[in-house]
Amino acid sequence: MIGTGYRIKKLLIPFKIGGKQRRLENDLQIKVNLSFKTSNSVLRKLAEGTNQVTQGMQTTSISGDADYEVSDKLRVNLYYKYIFSTPVSSSPYGNTSFGVSVRFTLAQ
Repeated sequence: MIGTGYRIKKLLIPFKIGGKQRRLENDLQIKVNLSFKTSNSVLRKLAEGTNQVTQGMQTTSISGDADYEVSDKLRVNLYYKYIFSTPVSSSPYGNTSFGVSVRFTLAQ
């Protein structure tokens, strides 16, 4: 797995509430990850000296998210994840997920 991140300090985000222009000035944290994984099961015939792959998969995944702290109690997160799998015995396929997560903390 390879990952990196970057923090943009005091990012200004303008918006309107009730006709009044407001600006938020908080940190934006961005993270990106890339991973590769290979797994195989091998049937070994020692008498014949042969090896045969019976099952397994090669998986590549890329993910990223952006996290913005609106206030000390409210945090917004945008995320994206793509997983591409290539099985040994069938066709490759991909899976994508993305969305927005809002976290509101009630505790102090």
